[in-house]
Amino acid sequence: MRIVIWNCQDGFHKKVEALLSQNPDVAVVPECREKSAAALQQAGYEMVWVGPSPRKKGLGVFCRKGWSIRALPLPRQEWIVPVEIDGPTSFTLLAVWACQMGSKKAQRYIGLVYEALMSHPEWFGCRPVVLAGDLNSNKIWDRKREVGSHSDVVNILTERGFG
Repeated sequence: MRIVIWNCQDGFHKKVEALLSQNPDVAVVPECREKSAAALQQAGYEMVWVGPSPRKKGLGVFCRKGWSIRALPLPRQEWIVPVEIDGPTSFTLLAVWACQMGSKKAQRYIGLVYEALMSHPEWFGCRPVVLAGDLNSNKIWDRKREVGSHSDVVNILTERGFG
């Protein structure tokens, strides 16, 4: 199984061939517009796209023919998109575009991921889970956060069975 994560930084319709050259079974593409994401559908991929409107950047999750994708209910935290992927390997994918949201530091970037993981233990335990996307995070920034740091997210994942 090949999972490709690529923050395309907009203009995805011009970059689809570069992604396809990686031959992904599953792709997580932050900062793509819905209309641009449709170019990958034309290449035979199923898609779940989440965003404020088709004309604005959002988060696309794709899987190739032979795999299926089903969106799970969205959490309150924006840019965390849980989906079930079924195919030769079935799993829950937590697609992420951790970016600056809200007015509180704790709700920005990795804080969004931390908050979503804390709020949704039901995502874990039934199937293997993959967390993938643009986390915009690094342990070196931990000291800037009292709660919801990169290491806090790693600890949650470890407690819930991630290697």
